[in-house]
Amino acid sequence: MLGCSFTHRRRERWHYINVKSSLLSSTTAMSAELNELADVLRPLQKIPQPQTATILIVGADGTPKKEFAESMLNTIASYKLQIRLAKYLPLPIANDDQRPNLDFIVFLLEMNNAQSITSVHDSLKYLDTTYFLGRVCFVVNQASNDSIHCTDITDITRLCDSFDSPMLSGNLQKKTEPFWPGKSLR
Repeated sequence: MLGCSFTHRRRERWHYINVKSSLLSSTTAMSAELNELADVLRPLQKIPQPQTATILIVGADGTPKKEFAESMLNTIASYKLQIRLAKYLPLPIANDDQRPNLDFIVFLLEMNNAQSITSVHDSLKYLDTTYFLGRVCFVVNQASNDSIHCTDITDITRLCDSFDSPMLSGNLQKKTEPFWPGKSLR
């Protein structure tokens, strides 16, 4: 009778160790998933500021992000506009506490820059899907100049359609063009 009780306790202890190790491995996997999710941008993570819109412009080096931001800031509006620039997502966690709520995200694609297109593709996975409900757009620069394209415009159109987001195209170097994306977006 004593041997039977001892064997039963040994089985219980072995079961306890197995359960504990499986919980530990699932907790480790869960914390890895949470760390991965911490990099994902979500709308309304912070309290929005009244009468203020914050726009994030994402584009690789060589894209006219500053010119695009200046064109948006030069238009008249009844609200304060803040513009942040980034080369890619995820954004650095170091200044996360100082970063305002991002109301809108613009992905700037340069048709003659393959790195620009790759940067946007890689950045999209760090954006929460709720942003694609009217809080994202794609701006394609130099779309009308077919001779310098790195990719076909239909690939960019398919990308925009797959995320159900609008695409604006124009030439950011020529401010005299009838369609100037900075003014149209605002």
